[in-house]
Amino acid sequence: MKVLKNKVIEAVSEETGIRLNPKDINITAEDNTLVIQLWDEELFNSEYEDESELKEEEYAEEITNQIFEEYYDLRERLIEMKIDHLNSKYLPDLNASLIEKLRKNKVVESVIEVLDFEFIDLNANTTGVTSDGRDYPVIALRITDFEDIEHNIKIDAYKDPLVLDHDFITNELLKKIRGKI
Repeated sequence: MKVLKNKVIEAVSEETGIRLNPKDINITAEDNTLVIQLWDEELFNSEYEDESELKEEEYAEEITNQIFEEYYDLRERLIEMKIDHLNSKYLPDLNASLIEKLRKNKVVESVIEVLDFEFIDLNANTTGVTSDGRDYPVIALRITDFEDIEHNIKIDAYKDPLVLDHDFITNELLKKIRGKI
């Protein structure tokens, strides 16, 4: 499976520009079904006949080709999966921490209640910004009330675990909130 994992990582990097870490990808083979997961979400599955073929370079090449055939734009799919992973893994705790800090700073409850927290692809939400198709696009934590407040904190999508300075984010958000109220 190491051959297959390395082949997938190498092919993804060459074709999409996105560098996967070995811990991002999980490959399992059970009951003649091969499953490839990224960040605990299934990317691809395939049937195999003999477990010995899982160790062959040719099989790894074939599976890699099938992955690229299955996804018209694998890069786009990987970006969606990464953002989903960030939102599911980091957002609940981050959201609770930031709301607690806002309450301690005496932000009115009606403002806190309408805030939305989400990791987003900034390039997809900004007109005129394009990506060269290499690496991840600019990914940010967006905090908004969908009317007056919009605050984006760019992150390094390769950091794992993701490191966010909750106090800094809170202070920057407080400036935006108090500037709009």
